Amino acid sequence: VMLSRVETMTQLFIIDCLPKNRFYASPKALTELERLNSVSINRNPPLWEQELEGSLKIGVLNCHSLADKILDLQNDPMISFGDIICLSETWLRSDSYSENLRLPGYDLHLNSMGEGKGIACYFKHEMASISTDIKNPKFQMTKVKTSDIDLINVYRSSGADNKEMVDKLKQIIDMDKTTVVAGDFNLCF
Repeated sequence: VMLSRVETMTQLFIIDCLPKNRFYASPKALTELERLNSVSINRNPPLWEQELEGSLKIGVLNCHSLADKILDLQNDPMISFGDIICLSETWLRSDSYSENLRLPGYDLHLNSMGEGKGIACYFKHEMASISTDIKNPKFQMTKVKTSDIDLINVYRSSGADNKEMVDKLKQIIDMDKTTVVAGDFNLCF
């Protein structure tokens, strides 16, 4: 117990000899340590963190102001595991952007509509490209294409005309291709 309190070797004074046979770990403690290691995240990372052949990882977040949250996104180690990151409520007024909105390793596409609205798509350029934007004061949509699937990032403001939005969505969905529709729909029942 006393040795466990030592913080540096200069604090340790051993008089006479150190009886090495008196230092040992409990077999129960060693068994528990191995069990904990076997179930640890270090040895069993979640699927999001694994390199999986043929996978496409899509992250979807409401960022409630991209300019205010960009440092959080840039410093979040989990973000970089995604191939495509879809953000809603970017609150940006323009589709032009400064370098400070970039995420390393990603291209950025904005579909901006001002305060409380707008979407952004970060994507790895070798995996995806942008095909379509729909800008409406009450909803925004961006279609991202990959070789295998299409992804449509949507932001719907409260009070948007559902029929109009669904009609626009139908226009950009390719019925011969797997399509993921994701985003923030603000539907309150």
